[in-house]
Amino acid sequence: MAKILLVFATVEGQTEKIAEVIATELKSQGHSVRLRDVQQMRRPGPLCSFDGVIVGAPVHASGFPAELTRWATDHADQLGARPGAFFSVCLGILQKNDVQAQEDVRRFVTHFFSTTGWYPARWSIFAGALAYSRYGFLKRQVMRWIAWRAGGDTDASRDHEYTDWNEVREFARSFGSGLVSARSEQPRDNLAHA
Repeated sequence: MAKILLVFATVEGQTEKIAEVIATELKSQGHSVRLRDVQQMRRPGPLCSFDGVIVGAPVHASGFPAELTRWATDHADQLGARPGAFFSVCLGILQKNDVQAQEDVRRFVTHFFSTTGWYPARWSIFAGALAYSRYGFLKRQVMRWIAWRAGGDTDASRDHEYTDWNEVREFARSFGSGLVSARSEQPRDNLAHA
């Protein structure tokens, strides 16, 4: 099976939780997964020992964490040389009836690709969570307003999770299966040198 690197950035922890579920699903397929917060990736290192890479990040303030963007930019050539996938975590995806909000969420992702120079074949956007218990007063008010616009939960006395875990697991299964297919299609000579 394949060796996969899964790098993520997280702010309130939902992206890390999603990354862990993806890693668990890939491991259940027999893959080896190295799960790393981008903050643990201090030194740029070669990615050649991995058969595939998944990168995940939350949308905050209309963009992705700068550290993850720098890491992807620094590794764009290596990322592009192997199967890759990207997932974004964003509450804006919940605004099903707001076409502009849906376009904005997709534009954040495509802007990330053009900024970093990495264009993975697979990408997805997952709904995150309202972690009211982790927000300061101002952020709690802003997030309540965003939730109200999206038709989400405005009860700030508890946290609310919107992630579709079946969708997350399917994303992982699809990526893992694609790696198996790609490896089995390689000529035997290439397998000997992989």
